[in-house]
Amino acid sequence: MVDVTGGTMSLQTRFVTVAVAILGFSIFVGTARAADPFVATAPTVRIDGERFRGGLFQHGQIYFAGYPTDADVAWAQGEGVTTVISLLSDEEVAERNIQPSREMAERRDMIFVPTPIGASSPATPATLAAIREAIAASDGKVLVHCWSSSRAMEVWMALMLTVDTAQPGLASDRHRQVIGRSNVELLTGQDFDLIADVSN
Repeated sequence: MVDVTGGTMSLQTRFVTVAVAILGFSIFVGTARAADPFVATAPTVRIDGERFRGGLFQHGQIYFAGYPTDADVAWAQGEGVTTVISLLSDEEVAERNIQPSREMAERRDMIFVPTPIGASSPATPATLAAIREAIAASDGKVLVHCWSSSRAMEVWMALMLTVDTAQPGLASDRHRQVIGRSNVELLTGQDFDLIADVSN
C-alpha cells in the first residue's frame, strides 16, 4: 500500500485501514441479512396435503407450492398473499391444458411474476435474483409455485443457501452424469455433494 505522500503505510495505518474496511463490510452484510426474508425467525413448515396438488410449505411470509386451483389462489389471497411467482412456462401450462395461474392471480388484482424453470428455461443465478427481487418488492405474502412443488422447494433451498453458510449435499457425480446439475446448483451457481448417495 502507498499513502498519499508516496511513502509506505505504517503497520498501524494498515491495521486501522483494514479494520475500518472489515467493520464497514460487516455493517453492510448485517444490514442486508437483517432485511432478508430468508433469515428466518420461524422454521419452514408443511401446511397440509389437500391444497396445491398436495404440496404446500410456508417459510415466514413465503409459500412454496404445487400448482394451484382457483380455490387455492382464493385461499392464498385470504392468507395475505399479494404476489404469485410461477415457475412454469406458458408452453408448459398449455401442454398440461390447465387454467393459467396468471389468470387466477390477475383476476384478484394480485401481482403475477413469471420466472419459468424447465427444459426450455434452464435455471440460472439470474433466475434466483429475479425471484428474490419479486419477493423483496411484494407488499404482502408471496406464493412461489410450480407443478408438483419440487421446483418450488428447489428455489426455497437455493434461497436459503444464499443466506446460510451450511451446504447440504444435493447431487452426486452419478446424479450429474445422468441428469446434469440440479436446479439448486444452477440457481446458486455452486456445486454441492451428497453426504450419502441416494441417487439410485
